[in-house]
Amino acid sequence: MTTFNCGATIFVDQKIFIIQTSDGNWLGVISRDLTERNQLQREAREERDFALQVINTVGQGLAVTDEGGNYLLVNPAFANLIGYEAGELIGKNPQGVITVAADEPVLDQAHEDRRRGKTTTYSATLLHKKGRHIPVLITGSPRVKNGEIAGTIASITDITRVKRAEAEREELIKNLEAQNSEMERFTYTVSHDLRSPLVTIKGFLHYLEQDLAAGNQARLHSDMRRIANAVEKMQALLNDLLELSRIGRVMNAPEDISFTEIVQDALGIVHGRLAARRVTVQISLSQSNPPTVHGDRQRLTEVLQNLIDNAAKYMGDQPDPRIEIGQRGEEAGHQIFFVKDNGIGIAPEFHERIFGLFNKLDTGSEGTGVGLALVQRIVEVHGGRLWVESEAGRGSTFYFTLPTK
Repeated sequence: MTTFNCGATIFVDQKIFIIQTSDGNWLGVISRDLTERNQLQREAREERDFALQVINTVGQGLAVTDEGGNYLLVNPAFANLIGYEAGELIGKNPQGVITVAADEPVLDQAHEDRRRGKTTTYSATLLHKKGRHIPVLITGSPRVKNGEIAGTIASITDITRVKRAEAEREELIKNLEAQNSEMERFTYTVSHDLRSPLVTIKGFLHYLEQDLAAGNQARLHSDMRRIANAVEKMQALLNDLLELSRIGRVMNAPEDISFTEIVQDALGIVHGRLAARRVTVQISLSQSNPPTVHGDRQRLTEVLQNLIDNAAKYMGDQPDPRIEIGQRGEEAGHQIFFVKDNGIGIAPEFHERIFGLFNKLDTGSEGTGVGLALVQRIVEVHGGRLWVESEAGRGSTFYFTLPTK
């Protein structure tokens, strides 16, 4: 016990200071625990600050919501993922800010599981502040306060690269399946079409032997011509097959080219047929601002060459044969070009067949039937597509898309 001049007496009992005046009144009680309490509070603040530092530094997106689903805390990694500042999200509801999209049954089950105290993981799509969509994986655990579930603690993982890899894998599988299917058709067609001239050669070699024995010179020369024609046909087939196999594997460096120049190059190559058939060619392209495409000039010239040559070849008895070459609109960022004729046309049931290898609607016509397959392959290698609109007796229009410069 200590007595001061002011008449107050301080009684010390373990951790408590009791102050009493000389007249016996109590002034107050001061606990020694104040110092310890302040120490504990400082330590708690330091631990909280450390936890916030970890949360704000970690690269994983983290978010805490209250029982109403509104954000209580978000770290910079999550805010940056969706294009916001962390302060912009506090107090906001995710549905009103980032439009969470997920499979509804999965989402409902996740909410139900969290209400039961379970941790759940599901895929969702977040809407970035600038409008793009971000695929994420969300793992949510119930936030417990005073023994009651009072919101959610969630980690958010950006799975854009995973989704991109899955899409690329699916596209690769799709392409491999298409290539396998194409290879099967290719093998069947090659074996079928190459067998024909071989059968011819074999048969007429037998006749040739008989003619030699009989000394029949007239038939001997006839048999030799047939054998020579079969050899030439096989050579043409092999050349076309070699050309088809090279497309996409051997290409010239792509460049920006005026489509008008490609048309002129192709017209120069097929000039002889056009002149012989007296075909009028109309070029419907802008003179002041001609379209420009990006690709292999030689291959793109082959596209026009084959389409123009086919148009001239299948004019039938058209007294006024005409071909129009032009550009009309766009598709998926590519320009749409066309080669239109007023020839014999193609019935709709043959529109797909004509692009097959060695498929010729007129078996008596010249060529091997590889031309349109070549055109389709070149266009596809350039990222475009090829199709035809036609009716029998009403001409044909072949459309194809090519990338711009």
